[in-house]
Amino acid sequence: MLLKDEIDMIRDKLYEILRNGSREEIISISQELDELLVKFYRESI
Repeated sequence: MLLKDEIDMIRDKLYEILRNGSREEIISISQELDELLVKFYRESI
């Protein structure tokens, strides 16, 4: 999956979670974003 597609997918999930999500879902999406940032950093080197 392309990085842009992953970002779009997470953004959509984030909007949904912020509308009706639980604390666990918000923590989960934060972890996914952290992993994506690491991946982005590694690909940009």
